[in-house]
Amino acid sequence: MHRACAGRFSAGDLDIFKTVKGSDGKKIGVVGGVVEDQSASLGSPVSFYFTVDCGGFLGIRASHLYIPVEAVASAHVGQPVVLLCTAQEAGEKYTHQPEGNDSSAQQGS
Repeated sequence: MHRACAGRFSAGDLDIFKTVKGSDGKKIGVVGGVVEDQSASLGSPVSFYFTVDCGGFLGIRASHLYIPVEAVASAHVGQPVVLLCTAQEAGEKYTHQPEGNDSSAQQGS
């Protein structure tokens, strides 16, 4: 069973290696992992973000984006993950890992 993310889809819809695109249709990269956001305050709803591996070869020399699930427009089985922002905007907004989280992304379940 998968936990619901932002009420629209589950963490399982963000399978590792699934293609991620911006709202402009440009490929950003692939899902590297899904992580529970540890920086949320006690009593607040569980939040997730996912890492996107951009460039490189099989993760080697890839850059990474840290995208909150709230930034996802759609994530359906057999379809790429599509963000609410363009590929360029994602590259500008999501380069920093949320504070209070370790660097190892784990697949949500």
